[in-house]
Amino acid sequence: MSNRLEEARSRLNRLGKISLGFYPTPFHKLERISEEFGINLWIKREDFSGTTLFGGNKIRKLEYLLKDAKDQGCDTVFTYGATQSNHAMETCTAARRCGMRPVLYLGAIVEPKPDDVRANLLLDRILGAEIHILASEGRSTKDTMKANEALFAQHREQLAKQGHKVYDIPIGGSTPRGAAGFAEAY
Repeated sequence: MSNRLEEARSRLNRLGKISLGFYPTPFHKLERISEEFGINLWIKREDFSGTTLFGGNKIRKLEYLLKDAKDQGCDTVFTYGATQSNHAMETCTAARRCGMRPVLYLGAIVEPKPDDVRANLLLDRILGAEIHILASEGRSTKDTMKANEALFAQHREQLAKQGHKVYDIPIGGSTPRGAAGFAEAY
């Protein structure tokens, strides 16, 4: 078993990461449910891993993804989600810490009012993200993004002509490289 653990750690180290989180995250005993079922039940507080308490486990993925972006010489990060996406907000925070510019494409079921921006969308603006709101037209966020892939490609191409290099992070940072963060947590 220890050989497998050492091999896993070696592979994660070869990928490399940028340290963005606060680790180790604490364990918290669930007293009432433990008492009710006669067991000791604990949870790992991954909501304490990032610079905010709103991103949950997103920062673990971003440590690996943004290291890859830096290694590729990227100066801009694209990501996608809903208008109040925790992933998008954490990506903005992490990208800024790494000296990169965040660009967000956010699907809106209801168009946010320009004079009433709050929560994660407000944080995205404070962090200076370039924000594009896309009407969902009754589609899921995933389908909204799929319907706009040509728009994203055109934007990346325009930035490339201006000398920028874009790193593309899908909704939630769900890639094999991003999943390395969870393997490390385990």
